[in-house]
Amino acid sequence: MGAGWHDRLFPAVNHKQWQIAGFDRVLFELWFGFGNLLQLIFLTIIGFGVLRIVVFGALAVRQRRLSRTAHAADFTPPVTVVIPAYNEGNVICRTVESALASEYPALQVIVVDDGSTDNTLLALQERFAHHVK
Repeated sequence: MGAGWHDRLFPAVNHKQWQIAGFDRVLFELWFGFGNLLQLIFLTIIGFGVLRIVVFGALAVRQRRLSRTAHAADFTPPVTVVIPAYNEGNVICRTVESALASEYPALQVIVVDDGSTDNTLLALQERFAHHVK
């Protein structure tokens, strides 16, 4: 290798090439910074998701412990049984008696007679007149 080989392999960079290289570097730095920003945002969101799971898990465990100590057997919310009756005169009394036979303390039975053409209403009135509130 003779003299000047270095200059042939690595020619001098002119002013315009320096400008292009500087612009290229700025673009790459911006792109790199944008990638780092996205990575930070994603990791933050993942961190909040994990934190949410931990907090809700702890709250679920606490709720489970509290529900064990509460006397759930004493809790008897009111229950309403709605019995639709359309031309049910032959069986409506047995159906209502079956519902009333429950030993549930806060039970209410409502019979909805929506225009029966048989003796449904009459049978109910005769049998359960004393239960009407």
